[in-house]
Amino acid sequence: MSLLLGLSASSFFRDSVFEAHKPELWLSDLGTRAAEVCQRWGIDSARRDTVLIALLLLHRLLLSDAAVDEPPSPLLVHYAYLDERARFRRGGRRLKGPPGLEQTPDRFFAKLLSPDPEPPFSDPELGLRFYAYGWCSELEMAYVNALRWFGIPGRVVFVGPIHVNTAVKVDGREFLVDNSFGGFFEELWTYREPWSPYSEAEEMPLDTVKKWARWYNRRAKTRAWDSPVPAEARRRVLRALRCIIE
Repeated sequence: MSLLLGLSASSFFRDSVFEAHKPELWLSDLGTRAAEVCQRWGIDSARRDTVLIALLLLHRLLLSDAAVDEPPSPLLVHYAYLDERARFRRGGRRLKGPPGLEQTPDRFFAKLLSPDPEPPFSDPELGLRFYAYGWCSELEMAYVNALRWFGIPGRVVFVGPIHVNTAVKVDGREFLVDNSFGGFFEELWTYREPWSPYSEAEEMPLDTVKKWARWYNRRAKTRAWDSPVPAEARRRVLRALRCIIE
């Protein structure tokens, strides 16, 4: 029992989520999509599980429409666009701290995998309740950090002046994943640096882009968040998984 109570995030997602459900995952729509991605890009069959892991566990569950049960049930994660989070509430009160404060992966996962039985956050304007929230930068930092549970390399990259994706490395190539809007392995990232010539704009000079790109990747790669996952958080993640694959 003590071992179960101390189940780390990496062990939980590797063993209780992926390995325990792998056969049915490959038979689901997500398995079909992962197979299509591999076929489209000629990804080696030995890397098929890597694509499914990146697609399901760490993209689909982080996506903003992943619900704990059938909609309109609470969301696991709500994508916050620009200043939308200024209207978010916790227990009816505005969130503490300045609206521009960036959540590092440890803070993000502490919310997402909290022992709270009910979603503590809400957006009254949209009528939504959720366990965690994040700008594109915060979602991608968390995604890169979580990829490390499985030993999958990734990095946060600027695809535009105010938007980031994750470049996931598989078979020697980097594929873009957008955890804000749902894009998965639709394009290759072909630049050496985590920014491109299209990352600069009047409101975001290239020097600023470079500074933030380096900051995001330092925070994402410092250490994989691997604290014990409370029983309540394990249950809701598995419920969300069931909703996704059925």
